Amino acid sequence: MRRSWYIVTAAVLIAAFLVSLSAVLYEFRRASDTMYYLFIDLTFLPLQVLIVTLILNRLLEVRERNELGQRVNIVISVFFNEMGIDLLRYLSQFDVSLDEMRAIAGVNEGWTSRNFATMRKRLVSYDYSIDCHCADIEDLRGLLRAKHEAAFAIISNPSLLEQESFTELMWAILHLERELQYRPNLDDLSDADYAHLGSDMRRVYVLLVVEWLSFAERLKQSQPYSFSLAVRLNPLAQNPSANVDYQ
Repeated sequence: MRRSWYIVTAAVLIAAFLVSLSAVLYEFRRASDTMYYLFIDLTFLPLQVLIVTLILNRLLEVRERNELGQRVNIVISVFFNEMGIDLLRYLSQFDVSLDEMRAIAGVNEGWTSRNFATMRKRLVSYDYSIDCHCADIEDLRGLLRAKHEAAFAIISNPSLLEQESFTELMWAILHLERELQYRPNLDDLSDADYAHLGSDMRRVYVLLVVEWLSFAERLKQSQPYSFSLAVRLNPLAQNPSANVDYQ
């Protein structure tokens, strides 16, 4: 169907060219001048093609990339509002060095790009030690079960195809949900089983921390008002609250 549309369009344009050329030759009867200007146009044709392909196409690609980035930001924002913030808060309870994580990720409204860069360097050396006995793992399973439909809808969004880190996070979340789902009794597992679940939880935790902080930085750059709310609801803070505390 699309190929036939191209053929029809090409045929119409060629026919229009031939009709126009014939009309010019018939009306003015100056074939030499007509052919001269035709060859002049053909001389500049490569330059015109260059301008269209390298400059205009580049501008269109930049615009399309910006629009895609906006759509991706919206999807990621929906993810954190629907489940990401709650999941990060739950997983942080299993972090044996949570106080250190809170110091690293203590984002405030005065943070600059340098602060975020420093934070990323500190996260590289962070241990991310997870202990399944630090909190109730059954509550974690309940959260993932309740948010399954939301997670599946988000990962099915075509806008995320080029967002490898976020897609990896969503697959890690779905995998952790399945691991917990197929264990009917989470209170009486072997040490090896707890270690395995701890590894799956750690994978999600690492990806989620990095993704949330990257998301916060993007909000800082593009939507300061949303960044302010994200800071107040920081899932890694000890007592997050949407209320504005005026000093």
